[in-house]
Amino acid sequence: MDDQKTQEKRPIPPRPRWGWFAWEATVGYIHDEYSPDAMLTLTMLPSAGVVTWGAALQWGEHRESVRDRVGFAIALGDLWRQVAASHQIFKTLEAATRRPEGYDDDNWVDLSTLDVLTRLVGVTSTVFKEEWMLFVTYRPISVSNYRLQARLVARGVEVVRAGRGATLRDACRNLYHNATPDYKRYYGQQMKLS
Repeated sequence: MDDQKTQEKRPIPPRPRWGWFAWEATVGYIHDEYSPDAMLTLTMLPSAGVVTWGAALQWGEHRESVRDRVGFAIALGDLWRQVAASHQIFKTLEAATRRPEGYDDDNWVDLSTLDVLTRLVGVTSTVFKEEWMLFVTYRPISVSNYRLQARLVARGVEVVRAGRGATLRDACRNLYHNATPDYKRYYGQQMKLS
């Protein structure tokens, strides 16, 4: 008599290539499993000549956030550590492959996205000095072009511009395009982000 049983073993899906994609997948999972209002927010602002980064994850009655970090990767990595310490998000090992953890600092976004984001922050900082804030929000909604929203608020609320896109790169490019008249006005010359 053979007591061996066939066990169903599905392969574990590969983790997302970039840490940002892992965050998008995690927020999508929270949206599907827990609350349709799940949202990830990045914040960039100047502080004594240095750009500081913050990140927040909110869904339902929950909100976790970090601030005053010195980089994109640090803010997102620290946010995940805080979320993981306070919440059991993933229900299965397969779902847990989405976790935004274990990414090296240079594996959070692709080079073209990093370039656009870095240039947007740099131009904004050059033009508006210490009087600006940038926000990027990600919500896993069905209309892809509205999933990422980017906003610039500068000189109090004298300058308020927005952009959107299906990707982080697209949203930042769209915001730059929409803010170009303000960059020209406040800096006196056109700056291009390619």
